Amino acid sequence: MNADRGGRRHAAPGIRGLTCSGVALLLAVAAAAAHAAPQRPPWLAPCRVDAFPTEALCGRWPRPLDPARPEGPAIHLRVVVLPSLARRPLPDPVVMIAGGPGQSAVRLAAPLSQRVDALRQRRDLVFVEQRGTGESAPLDCAPPAATGLAQRLDPELRLGALVSCRQHLRSLPHGDLTQYTTLRAAEDLDAVREALGAPQVNLVAVSYGTRVALAVDRLFPGTVRRMVLDGVAPGDMSLPSSAGIDAAAALDRWLAACAADAGCDRRHPRLQARWAGWVAALPRTLDAEDPRDGARERLVIDRDRVAALVRAPLYQPALAAALPHALGEATHDRLAPLLGLADAAGGSAAEGPGRIAWGMHLSVICSEDAGPPGREGSEPTGAMRAGPRASASPDGVLALDLGGAGFYRRACDGWPRAALPRGWHEAGRAGAVTLLLSGALDPATPPRHAERVAAALGPRARHLVVSHAGHGVMALPCATTVVRDFVAAADDVAALSVDATCLATVPSPRPFLPPRPGAAAAS
Repeated sequence: MNADRGGRRHAAPGIRGLTCSGVALLLAVAAAAAHAAPQRPPWLAPCRVDAFPTEALCGRWPRPLDPARPEGPAIHLRVVVLPSLARRPLPDPVVMIAGGPGQSAVRLAAPLSQRVDALRQRRDLVFVEQRGTGESAPLDCAPPAATGLAQRLDPELRLGALVSCRQHLRSLPHGDLTQYTTLRAAEDLDAVREALGAPQVNLVAVSYGTRVALAVDRLFPGTVRRMVLDGVAPGDMSLPSSAGIDAAAALDRWLAACAADAGCDRRHPRLQARWAGWVAALPRTLDAEDPRDGARERLVIDRDRVAALVRAPLYQPALAAALPHALGEATHDRLAPLLGLADAAGGSAAEGPGRIAWGMHLSVICSEDAGPPGREGSEPTGAMRAGPRASASPDGVLALDLGGAGFYRRACDGWPRAALPRGWHEAGRAGAVTLLLSGALDPATPPRHAERVAAALGPRARHLVVSHAGHGVMALPCATTVVRDFVAAADDVAALSVDATCLATVPSPRPFLPPRPGAAAAS
């Protein structure tokens, strides 16, 4: 209120002439606006995330390194929230869980958010760095200094670098390597959920991240509303050995596809048998060009090096389609196509957003997958043993370690291992309604793993298999729509019955052949 020269008081200009009901209306609008504004936790502040176009919210949440010693060393988990586009977001955010193990969810925030961006219409997207990755008590191991192709392919250099890295990591304040397990990651995620004030969350996990999501759902009942598991990697799969089986099966499919394709079979007749014979004759010394700079080097090629070259392209059908031609050329001791494919599949992985923190990676694998000392890499019994066993030769004698079991056996020798509670790896009945996604061409997490998890989860789970997809179904535009509809569905029945018919339209990749065959001649 203001006073004029005569001392009379009158309403301020902004509300002059308003009736009591008008003032009440303004107050109601202001109250509604204040209610509409989301109440963010004070530990989150505006920030920018690499490669993401709009402002985000960032913060760090403290956690004890060892929950049994709350007074001991603490770590801080980096958290990024991409706010919902709605004025009044729903209270159950979507939490994205990265794979690896060893990938940072925050570094992958931009590409992962593109796959589920439609979910931001009503919900926040939350990215929590798993302990040991990114800037959250990182357990990074620098790759060995390699000046050429031969050194990049040398497993002894990698193993030596990991031994040195282990010694360095154990000297860090957060260097108790037994505290970087899936169970610790699940506990961390639920602590962040509480810190965000979210009564429930929706978990969207890829690859190894699906193991973390399953642990959260099992350990913290009622806190997960919906789960999307893309490329299921359950705790009982024993990664080094199961990956070898599954990668061999994927390779067999591509060799069979070449035999069934008139053009590929004409260019590379009897490819499966010729490839088996070439591998059986290893090791050998060959001349090859570095695909990065064209430098010519003399290489010793053995089965371990060949397995490493074949493994990486299998993850991406667009690259794996060229493997039959690359293997056909290799049988003539021409390695350029195979070297180029492997470099295209993994050449920038050490520096890209999906790079692996190898200290964290081994802390998980050595404790959870590699088996007890003396039995590293042994495949578990039961459901796992019922899976397909593949061979890339007619008589089953081809022995390529496509899962790297031998490498992990040596890398885990001396790596500290966590004591895990009995039954930690078993999937129980689902608390959350769950959508499982599998690519039939996936060399690491094919449908057989999701099938047994879905059976254990029961009627609250639905498993979708995409016949012509590889590792990572959510990268498909059609799959993003299915995931959006699943999370957004108003009730559980609607979520489990979302329309997924578009997944059947994903085209089948044919074996790729260069337009000019060059000097290749079938033997």
